[in-house]
This record gives sequence, C-alpha cells and structure tokens, in this order.
Amino acid sequence: MRLNCEDVRLRAELDEVRASAHRTSTYLWARLEAHAAGLPIPPYPEDPAEFTDPGPRLR
Repeated sequence: MRLNCEDVRLRAELDEVRASAHRTSTYLWARLEAHAAGLPIPPYPEDPAEFTDPGPRLR
C-alpha cells in the first residue's frame, strides 16, 4: 500500500511538471510568434493558466 501511495504522489508531481512545461512552452511560442510578426511582446501573465493550448505543434 505504501508503494502505491508513493506512485500516486510521483504521478501527481509529474503531471504538475508537465503542465508547467506546457504553459511555459506555450508562452514562449506566443512571444516568438509576436516577435516574428512585429507585434509587441506579450508580458508573462499573472495567471500562467491563460496559456493552455499551444495547438498541435507542441503536443
């Protein structure tokens, strides 16, 4: 049972790391696209969850 609890904890930690990396890569992609288009660079949002769907290119 203890091993199972550790597995669940590690899985939750891994999911959070993946979500964080996903938000960061989406934000960086938005900055790159804005820069390439000559638009103002978007500031990092107060709530990083605003950048949640990078589209198929980063999945």
